[in-house]
Amino acid sequence: MNTRPKQGGDTLPDGRLDRIGWAYKVASETSRARARFDAWAEDYDKDVHDLLGWRGPDATIDYVLKYVAKDADLLDAGSGTGLMGALMGEHGYTAMVGTDISDKMLAIAREKGIYHQDFQADLTKPLPVENEAFDCVVSVGVSGYMIAETIAEFVRLLRSGGHIIYTISDSHFEEHGFQEVVDGLVDEGRLAVVEKGEAFATLPKSDPDHLARVHVYRKM
Repeated sequence: MNTRPKQGGDTLPDGRLDRIGWAYKVASETSRARARFDAWAEDYDKDVHDLLGWRGPDATIDYVLKYVAKDADLLDAGSGTGLMGALMGEHGYTAMVGTDISDKMLAIAREKGIYHQDFQADLTKPLPVENEAFDCVVSVGVSGYMIAETIAEFVRLLRSGGHIIYTISDSHFEEHGFQEVVDGLVDEGRLAVVEKGEAFATLPKSDPDHLARVHVYRKM
């Protein structure tokens, strides 16, 4: 596989279909994941649309419309270049904050004028946000880069009655402790499971067998 040098000691594959696996391979290594998404930022939108057929935002927007008021304060967690934020903006949401591990992806979203505020953060750690700051946390295509305990962190950020809406594959949900964390939050009376969507192919052009679902929770 040919590669071309990029910043941070990592390299961006010339083969565009190789890039999602290349970025995901270091998901558990925060600094390397940041470097790889910084390297991919300029090509990201075109790659995920044209070659991968990324369906995450399209599969998620109906749930946002169903459960979240247009004047809600939203956090797009793992916002990247703003693909989900742009779609929410098209449907009338304006009070959106974006956060991502990649400064370069945030810069591209900033150029698009999608979020009224953004900040760089690692979703595996506590976020630099006060308690109960948002009505909804949306997180699309990011579950592989966060830990199950991130769900509890999202609960902290929500006002009572607020929603978490995120995508995750069944295998990742079951094998990485998400089920246990969600069950614990439900047992504690902090969270209610509202809906789990039908499985959909996240990358139909490149990996049609990779399926995920949209999960919706409400803070009690």
